[in-house]
Amino acid sequence: MANADAIFKQIREILHEDFGLENAELSSHLIDDLDFDSIDSIELAVRLETVAGIDIEEDELKGLRTVSDIVDLVLRHSSAEEGGAA
Repeated sequence: MANADAIFKQIREILHEDFGLENAELSSHLIDDLDFDSIDSIELAVRLETVAGIDIEEDELKGLRTVSDIVDLVLRHSSAEEGGAA
């Protein structure tokens, strides 16, 4: 089972490699702090789906405000997939 720290580290790596962001923290607001726009959000969702092997619904994507929200989303999906596979 993936833990929040490992997921955060992976998300920070994605934000750095794909978006050139070096200082993302759990509390970082995607729009206000990281200057994300709707295209960035879609690109991030596609990357997360590929890396984490999850499917992100449009309404979930619209609800993401902070890096912490992304970590929580990946954790929920990871837990649901593990629960379904058991």
